[in-house]
Amino acid sequence: IVSIAKAMLMEPKLLILDEVTAALNQKEVEHLFEIICGLREKGLGIIFISHKIREIVQICDRVVVLRDGLEAGVFDKKTDILNEKDIINLMLGEKEWKGEYFQREMSDHGHEVLLSLRGLSRHGMYQDISMDIHENEIVGLAGLKGSGITELMYSMFGIMQYDEGRLEMKGEVLRAACPQDAIKRGVCMITNDRQREGLAMGLGIETNVLIAALDKVRGKNGLLDRRISEKTAREYIEMLQVKTTGPSQQVQFLSGGNQQKVVVAKWLLRDSRVILIDEPTRGIDIKAKNEIYNLLIKEKSKNKGIVIYSPETRELLNVCNRIIIINRGKIIAEVSRSDPDFTEKGILEIMHSY
Repeated sequence: IVSIAKAMLMEPKLLILDEVTAALNQKEVEHLFEIICGLREKGLGIIFISHKIREIVQICDRVVVLRDGLEAGVFDKKTDILNEKDIINLMLGEKEWKGEYFQREMSDHGHEVLLSLRGLSRHGMYQDISMDIHENEIVGLAGLKGSGITELMYSMFGIMQYDEGRLEMKGEVLRAACPQDAIKRGVCMITNDRQREGLAMGLGIETNVLIAALDKVRGKNGLLDRRISEKTAREYIEMLQVKTTGPSQQVQFLSGGNQQKVVVAKWLLRDSRVILIDEPTRGIDIKAKNEIYNLLIKEKSKNKGIVIYSPETRELLNVCNRIIIINRGKIIAEVSRSDPDFTEKGILEIMHSY
């Protein structure tokens, strides 16, 4: 809001809003949209850029879809009926969008508990959090911004210390005093700020992919083997379909979706048993979302446990075996696929009822 006020001091005739809702909750988005509509009524032209298709349909008079740098199509509310499906079809370059991200049918998780939280608390952030993460499952964490979920994941990874409780990895106490401790025990984390926390932006793709698993590309003399490291980087670039000029290209020149793929590749190479992901698809297009989530499904099937936080409830519903709802730092409910509340409406009603 302050940024828009700052821009309005320039008395613009055209206002460009690029992913302005990425860090806002639903109530803040609605407030922002009221302001945008007010500016439109005053004669201001607005370009609204967002990866959230529902927002595009809700707020825009015309929609221009770009794909690979070219115009893929245009919709006008005066003559066309705007809907998410048609927009997504143009974004993906497919005649018909087949659904969300993958098949909704999912097998049950394995019996082995990989990571356990017992009474984890940090003053003012989260309280008495207890849950188990099993092999072969994806657990979603749902909650409003500021509910303490990011801080909880930081504590699970050793970035932030907890005041009470304990962590256990496969039945043994995990004292994650720092991320290195967690990594050694088989826990990794993909943070929600890939540019500041997930990547070395001035370095190449190869370096970023290898940086968490250097032991896998060392030669017999203990030094990095250039042949092995380049071969490994190319394998992951191909596997994740990273659009790049080559392994040496600096990640700062990649799109947001391709940058996120590099972060994912880094931790896949490390081959951790538990993967913590804070907003895995923040600021990336739907095609990259599709690729990343399908990749996580494959990783889950390798007897791994994955924990995901996303403000997009529909994403959690499509990717998770069960969803744990957190409000004001406390677990208020857990919903599995067999529960009647395993719907967007059900999750949101629980989330806003406390």
